Amino acid sequence: MYSLVRELAHKLEWIFQIDLSWCYRALYRHTERSIHVIVRAKTSSPNALYAMPVLEQLIESGFTLLLIFDEPALFLLFVLKGAIIGKIFPTSLLLPGYLIAISASSRLIAISILVASFGYVTGQLIIYHISNSRGIDAINALPNVSVSDEQIMKAEYYFQQYSGIGIFVTNLAPFVGSFIMIPAGMTSYPITRTTFYALTSTVLNYIIIVLISFESIELLGIL
Repeated sequence: MYSLVRELAHKLEWIFQIDLSWCYRALYRHTERSIHVIVRAKTSSPNALYAMPVLEQLIESGFTLLLIFDEPALFLLFVLKGAIIGKIFPTSLLLPGYLIAISASSRLIAISILVASFGYVTGQLIIYHISNSRGIDAINALPNVSVSDEQIMKAEYYFQQYSGIGIFVTNLAPFVGSFIMIPAGMTSYPITRTTFYALTSTVLNYIIIVLISFESIELLGIL
């Protein structure tokens, strides 16, 4: 599975003429962490929640919401994540964990990936719209949002260097994608291109995360 993802990354590098090695290394680390958390959640007792670190408590709370409300909760969590408001939620861990917990069919996996992707990109487009109409100060005024100068500089660098391709690439790496919507919105980059690059890379990102998680969980004999 890792070799398949690496081969895909090499093809994307050849198409776009950019270096993606940092991106799939970050994705591997992020996904491996999700595997350990999912395994722990599946093998621990219900009372173990109170002894969990904050990250695992958030995952457990997210699982509870998803198991009760299913796709609507999935969409809402990912909208909040894409809009930076819900940056504290480890949504890339919740998605594969939720699918594994409910023993999702292939059809439900595909639907859930699309729901999560559309939710995340909807949140990103909210950031794009606010940046376009009201600027960076309005972004910082959002609940639980604080964008540092370093994050803005990094987002501006990728956008100035790669434009729309920068949106595609940063959406493949954890914790980076939504910030590039700020310079995209402030420069009035075409909304159709913004949506296309964001959606295609987000779908690809979640497909890879789910594939790696399911493959690894199966190898560990949990399913």
